[in-house]
Amino acid sequence: MQLSMKSNLLIILMMLVVVSMTMSNFLVIWVLMEITTLVFIFIMSADRFTAGVLSLKYFITQSFISMLLVISFLLIADNLYWFKEMLMSSLILWKLGVPPFQNWFMNMIMDSSWFVFFLISTLMKAIPFLLLSMYYSHITLLVSLLSVLAPAVSGVSQVCLKKIMGTSSMFTSGWVMFSMLSSSLSWLFVFILYSMLLLVFCLNMYPSSMTASDMSYFLTTSESFLAMFVLFSLSGIPPMSGFFMKIYILMSILSDGYVSLSIMIVLVSSLSVYMYIKTIFKYMTLSTLNQAAFSLKPSFMSLIVLLNMFSAIILYI
Repeated sequence: MQLSMKSNLLIILMMLVVVSMTMSNFLVIWVLMEITTLVFIFIMSADRFTAGVLSLKYFITQSFISMLLVISFLLIADNLYWFKEMLMSSLILWKLGVPPFQNWFMNMIMDSSWFVFFLISTLMKAIPFLLLSMYYSHITLLVSLLSVLAPAVSGVSQVCLKKIMGTSSMFTSGWVMFSMLSSSLSWLFVFILYSMLLLVFCLNMYPSSMTASDMSYFLTTSESFLAMFVLFSLSGIPPMSGFFMKIYILMSILSDGYVSLSIMIVLVSSLSVYMYIKTIFKYMTLSTLNQAAFSLKPSFMSLIVLLNMFSAIILYI
């Protein structure tokens, strides 16, 4: 019964996100965003691996930000558009949980299950990203750089898998915001690709332990090779799908004349590659991988190949 209710709520949540993507009116999108927040809170309450107090924390945080957001839209005069745009961008960035507004996001994911973590990092960020593309400002560009730099620096010293994936989510959010510079729709492609990769990773974590955060334990399971493959793809190592995603964004930014910005992004991103590789190889040396880790089922291997070929084909087209 509980599983059925959670499945129905998840379908409703996805439908609300899809409908919001077809809207252009701020107030309509804001209302849909608040409805998705309520649906998500019900999903959290139905998840037996997530503490009940976590739902209350999420509700208070998101409600406060949403209240300030709609007040800013309605009460600030249009002749102060620059201030209105900057304030609304800051509030949306706070809602996304990117640096320097990441504290609530990191606290949430540490106490949540992998299922809730996936929803917070993907579906619950879709509508705020849509609003951000409508109110893109200079502060958004600054936060984009910070979202790429801060997680890459802090993630190097992390040993908890939940924290590593949390910093990875913030890092990818920075790339999504960079993609908004060139096109109003390119961010959606980047976001969908990241969601697919994270879905594979979280589904891979599901059978081992819903609350596992110790990577040394995780790397001894039969799905470890697939998980490492996803991590390498998120790091942007060629020829993984994450590499094609970043090349696509850099080419778009360069075509608009942001040469200095592109160089800065490449230099900062090298830190994130080091973070992923250091983490994986550190635990590979501490534990011997199960032989089953390298004997993946054909369906899993097909999923890997299709996932990476998908991005390459789309970019080529």
